[in-house]
Amino acid sequence: MSEQDIGELFSVVDAAVFPFPGGAGSWNSSLKAAQASGIFTLATSADSNKCGYDPNLNTYYVPCDAINSMPSILEVYAGRRIGINLINEWDAIALEHYSVYRECLI
Repeated sequence: MSEQDIGELFSVVDAAVFPFPGGAGSWNSSLKAAQASGIFTLATSADSNKCGYDPNLNTYYVPCDAINSMPSILEVYAGRRIGINLINEWDAIALEHYSVYRECLI
């Protein structure tokens, strides 16, 4: 799909669901696009430290073996929206590095 079509789709859906058996991650551009749009996103996670609701990303992570819990989570969270979130993990890392380097030059 084109970026325009995906943007239009995200503007009308109540949620994006990514039930990947191996877990979704920062490498997944579809997950990142959904999070950036501000819609509620539900995804599996292989990372035991990444579980539950993250309000900054409007994303709920469930363990890979808990896909059956997704319908009840959708009943609670579907339809929630936050503002467009264009800063991703890599942008934040780049900004942190920029700040460190800038302070070293001053």
